[in-house]
Amino acid sequence: MSDAPSISTRVFLVLVVWFSLVFGLGVAGVLEQPPRPAIPIVLALSTGTLLWLSRRGTALAGFVAALDVRVLVGLHIVRAPIGLWFLEADARGTLPGSLAQLAGWGDLAVGGAAVLAVLLPAQRPWTRRVLAAWNVLGLLDILAVVITAQRLLLFAPDRLATRIGHPFVLLPLFVVPLVLASHLRVLGRLRATAAA
Repeated sequence: MSDAPSISTRVFLVLVVWFSLVFGLGVAGVLEQPPRPAIPIVLALSTGTLLWLSRRGTALAGFVAALDVRVLVGLHIVRAPIGLWFLEADARGTLPGSLAQLAGWGDLAVGGAAVLAVLLPAQRPWTRRVLAAWNVLGLLDILAVVITAQRLLLFAPDRLATRIGHPFVLLPLFVVPLVLASHLRVLGRLRATAAA
């Protein structure tokens, strides 16, 4: 694909701008108070990301479709250090234990399993089943974390009120939408492979 480098550069630039915007707002203290309807915001960002990456007939959709599904899985390796950050936040008492423990151990498990998943041989028939199982567990984990955070925002906002901001704000407004969108892309790719 002749224009793949320019497409990957454009994807990278969009992600850098998105990251920088959220990071800058977090550093400036604009996003210290989390929005109460967190789930709709995360879902809107996730849906927008997924639609952007999947627009039919575009060079971008072709570029994403040509990626080995293990590349999409490999993106989730970053969840392991994020999991450690959550556990550290729990130990310091800067996040509620119900959220920090769930997110910490879940992200460690999913991120660690992603390391193993990307090493699976591509042509084995069982590889797709292992990737599908990993994908379901990873998706359930991130959904449980989002729901737990939303519950805290609605029913115990004082427990999170002074704990959002930089750098935590990157998680719900940058990392989680990308994680959800990539899980859905992996699901779609695995279903397409099974149908073929």
